Amino acid sequence: MAIISPILQDYRKKHRIKQVGCFDGNKSKFISVPFNVRTPINGYNYYFDADSSLDGDKVVISEIAVVSATAQAQLFTSNGSNSVDNYPSAQLNRGSLYICDINQQVISVLPLSSLCAETNGGKPAFTWFDTQVWANCYILFQTQLTPATSYGLGFRITYFDKYINA
Repeated sequence: MAIISPILQDYRKKHRIKQVGCFDGNKSKFISVPFNVRTPINGYNYYFDADSSLDGDKVVISEIAVVSATAQAQLFTSNGSNSVDNYPSAQLNRGSLYICDINQQVISVLPLSSLCAETNGGKPAFTWFDTQVWANCYILFQTQLTPATSYGLGFRITYFDKYINA
């Protein structure tokens, strides 16, 4: 029997720590945020399309990752509809992902650079969002970007149904 300190036990219960190298969640979905402009406008909220399968009443989002165009090419056969741009970390530092609830209150603000494994030492960004409404979540850039094209950003959302861990 392993002896676990009360602090570690509390952190595990509140989902504040994870095992090293684990993949959290049993489902994963690729989501793209198209910019529909040549250069994303700073100060403009780029909302995600509504997706009730990612709302907090059904699932817990346990990991969010920015998917680069290089990684996407390895994962998908792109037909242009889900294409994303490659943004260097200096440009990802200019934007944040806002996770919001049903009342459009911000639950969390995540810098985009912290969601990119390539710029985060290969580590995933573990989360625990269970009250979000996906259609209320958005990306906001603080300063102007200069992308090579205007496809947008891609995200891999890892989650599990709430009833699994009930």
